[in-house]
Amino acid sequence: EGETLSARLQGGSLPLEQALGLAMQLAGTLEFAHARGIVHRDLKPGNLIVTAEGTLKVLDFGLARVDEAGAAAIHTMTQHTYSGQMAGTPGYSAPEQLLGAVTDHRADIYAAGIVLFEMLTGRRAFTSSNHLERLAAAVSGDVPSARTLDASIPVAVERVVATATARQPGERYQSASDFAAALREATQAATPTVTV
Repeated sequence: EGETLSARLQGGSLPLEQALGLAMQLAGTLEFAHARGIVHRDLKPGNLIVTAEGTLKVLDFGLARVDEAGAAAIHTMTQHTYSGQMAGTPGYSAPEQLLGAVTDHRADIYAAGIVLFEMLTGRRAFTSSNHLERLAAAVSGDVPSARTLDASIPVAVERVVATATARQPGERYQSASDFAAALREATQAATPTVTV
């Protein structure tokens, strides 16, 4: 039970502390799944539920890919896509995923960065109402700077979004634990220290 993140975002951006807290929970979930060989491949606000207690839950693993490490533990999951087919949601899926290339856990890190961008700014990274234009922008364009939309977003937090959403997988965080560590550092940098 809870509210989807997409429903929560209809009211606009989330407070910085809340957005970072949910992003850290998402990074922890990805770390858990990736360690078991599971790549979600369709992270978006509609697949994320926030409970009344503020706990983030990841839903809908229908497009998930299980690698050999995870296959031993999960026998019932089947592949729903074939090589060369696009899987995921344009606007949240990594460029390589939209192009039908082989993807790995870094596609989830990209999507988590897009979700963080939306929590911070209250708007989607790729805003065209035309599906094909949005797809083209997601494949060939860079995610806009969050600070151009809201100058109060700390530089350290903007850097996390930029790294997570780098177009090339090799330029992103290479693991969910790296993403989580960067979020922790950005949170500490963004939280004012009070000396009494």
